[in-house]
Amino acid sequence: MYYLIFHNQDKEISIIPIRMKKLIAYFDYIPDIFLLIVAFFLPTFPAVSQVAILLFLIFWITKGQYKYLYKIKEHVFALGSIAVFALYFLSGLYSDNLTFWGSNLEAKLPLLILPILLLSRENYDQKVVNSTLWAFGLGCLSLIIYLHYEHISDPEFTFSRTMAIKTIANSIYFAMYLSFVLLIGFVLNFKKIIQFNFKSFLLLAGLCWFHYAIYALASRMAILGTIGVELMAVFVWKIILDRKIIQAGVMMFLIILVNFFSLNFAQKATKKRIKKLRKQGDVRELIWKGSWMQIAKSPIIGYGAGDTQDMLIEAYKTLDYNHGVKKKQNCHNQYLQILMTAGIIGLLVFLAWLLLSFRSAWLAQNYLFCIFVAIFALNILTESMLERQQGTYFVAFFGSLLLWKNEERTRKNQS
Repeated sequence: MYYLIFHNQDKEISIIPIRMKKLIAYFDYIPDIFLLIVAFFLPTFPAVSQVAILLFLIFWITKGQYKYLYKIKEHVFALGSIAVFALYFLSGLYSDNLTFWGSNLEAKLPLLILPILLLSRENYDQKVVNSTLWAFGLGCLSLIIYLHYEHISDPEFTFSRTMAIKTIANSIYFAMYLSFVLLIGFVLNFKKIIQFNFKSFLLLAGLCWFHYAIYALASRMAILGTIGVELMAVFVWKIILDRKIIQAGVMMFLIILVNFFSLNFAQKATKKRIKKLRKQGDVRELIWKGSWMQIAKSPIIGYGAGDTQDMLIEAYKTLDYNHGVKKKQNCHNQYLQILMTAGIIGLLVFLAWLLLSFRSAWLAQNYLFCIFVAIFALNILTESMLERQQGTYFVAFFGSLLLWKNEERTRKNQS
């Protein structure tokens, strides 16, 4: 048996077996394993991710990570996320429907909890960030494979229909997840892709497959958002920062080419759905009209997190939009949702959160976080992504995790 001798704070000699020391070292990695579990199961079985977060919380308490709560004030994103939660909490004070207010707060809890857990810690390990992103990508890939299997078995089962009938996931949220994986994966693996070997071919093929899956889900905002962020990222990265115009032109051409083929090889039922929406118009126009009708009546403070849905249903009845009444549809636009819930004051807080978080990451040269904010800001133009935990978990978890790169940059500058 081998032993390790050391002096503790009381200057007393202690003897601990080296094997025990190694076991303690492995114990320190357990919370990071929980992060991998959260990321992998978030697209498919979010309940498993919730259990992993709970276990992470237990380790966070037992390891005394709360001693580093002061670090939260260094991150604009964390402060803004907590402020948005506080906004929904305080708006309930002038709501009558306390039941809906409670369920609304439950959906927003990740905005409060995850930034605290992930940013109040002693060390920020960049390897954990990369591993967690890979785990999330693999989780998304597993769902894509299942959707392909169902479509091959029965062509009538498009991706969106399969998700609606046979999974607990939501196609709109999943399309946003895929946009995130696609763009982050491309940026992180760009140097490997241009090496033109077998491994780079597999990486490129995998990213193209994700691209196709976004089109197969027929989420128009995810498609437009992905194309927009792709082109803007290349413009900023290759033209403004690197001054490589030819490379930028080639990359933009490839982006357009990949999108062209993704659209043309999309499932027939998916293309029919897009054409149908183009001809008949979008019910969101009716939803947004109802939202603006009610916002005009209380523009400063809104109606509170408890009464927003009741006011929307009242507007739907006025507009004879029975489907919206039956399905209790929200604003289908997070900016309008915030405006209706907490008024202009709430919208200003929300916009400040996004813009200041983007600015902070840009100044820290954390371009992955900038891409993340851009994807989220575009997707919430047509969906109220923060009204379900599938959205709040995604935003709070990856927003906090990508901030670890800010710390990495800070340490490099200090050294």
